[in-house]
Amino acid sequence: VLFAARASLVRQLRIISGLFALTRGAVHFLPSSEQMLDGAKEQHWALSALSEVLARRYLLQLRALELFFASGGGGGFGVSSPMK
Repeated sequence: VLFAARASLVRQLRIISGLFALTRGAVHFLPSSEQMLDGAKEQHWALSALSEVLARRYLLQLRALELFFASGGGGGFGVSSPMK
């Protein structure tokens, strides 16, 4: 894991809290245990399919990324704090 942080995956009608992790080959999102009980699932996207990354504001702070993939997947990630 090259980078990991507590984050929120922001979708159209839902905000899912969990862990954002970047590895050499993929971007991973692991929902928190409470979110998994509500039906959220672990998601991952290959970095080779990444087409665009944009900085975004989340909760009035410039601390979010919006990732676009060739497959049409991805989403907005509001990052709260890096893991050590």
